[in-house]
Amino acid sequence: DGNGNFRLWILVKGSPNTMKNQLFKDEERSDLASWYDDSVKRLGSLGYRSICLGALDASNTDVAKTLFPSGLPNANTKSPDLESVIHDARINARAFHRNDIEQQHLDFVGFACFNAPMRESTPRIVQELKIANIDVIMLTGDEPYASLACA
Repeated sequence: DGNGNFRLWILVKGSPNTMKNQLFKDEERSDLASWYDDSVKRLGSLGYRSICLGALDASNTDVAKTLFPSGLPNANTKSPDLESVIHDARINARAFHRNDIEQQHLDFVGFACFNAPMRESTPRIVQELKIANIDVIMLTGDEPYASLACA
């Protein structure tokens, strides 16, 4: 912040469907939730694989108190002391389970999108398998719209 105090941010990534529950827990964000759904569909229909990013300023939470029992360091903390504080925070982090963090309300940061087109040989190989009377199925962990764009 402007006073030289460090902030503790928790960054979370996941599939857009999974992250939606963390981002839109309250009713007053319904416009953003609608835009979010439309964006996931649009990105998927264009063939993009997407990861959603969320964040929480955890500087004043129980998470910060557990990681940094003496308080968050600040810009005046000297290097050896800072290294020790961060080392201790890593040890203290072992007390957390992923669900402890996921129960928090996250702010939407954005989507990380990847264009991963099919290999040029894929259509030919699929056709050869069909000609050989081999059933072809597609298994994917992608969003349904991205999967349909590939199919």
